[in-house]
Amino acid sequence: MRIAALIIGTACAASIAFGRHTFGFAGATAPLYFAIAAVYLALTIMLVLRLHKNARAQIRARGRALTIWLLISWGCALAFAVTAPDAQADQTLATITAPPGASAFALDMSIAFSNPAAIISFSAIIGANIVTYLKGRQAQKTG
Repeated sequence: MRIAALIIGTACAASIAFGRHTFGFAGATAPLYFAIAAVYLALTIMLVLRLHKNARAQIRARGRALTIWLLISWGCALAFAVTAPDAQADQTLATITAPPGASAFALDMSIAFSNPAAIISFSAIIGANIVTYLKGRQAQKTG
């Protein structure tokens, strides 16, 4: 679980930071997305370190709750990566799902989906960290 969480979490952070670059949509707000990706990666690393600490203490921290929190986080992080808008040189916005020249409705819907996806993604990775921390703490009290 630790290795999968690290690999998939890093891939999600990379897609947030560099996803628009692969399609040529990188613009003025690219540094903001690098910062968002760095925070997501830091939360992923915190989770992996907690999973490692629990594994060293022989605490089985892998369960349904952790798996569900991570799947929600990863899915929403990828949704955020493809719907996050970026300002172009001609002062228009573009996303991977609504490239330059797309209808205004498509761009509005993409942006409207982007914000909740980011909030849910971060909430879920924080939830996974909390579940892992509490699982290790509970096992230490009973053990």
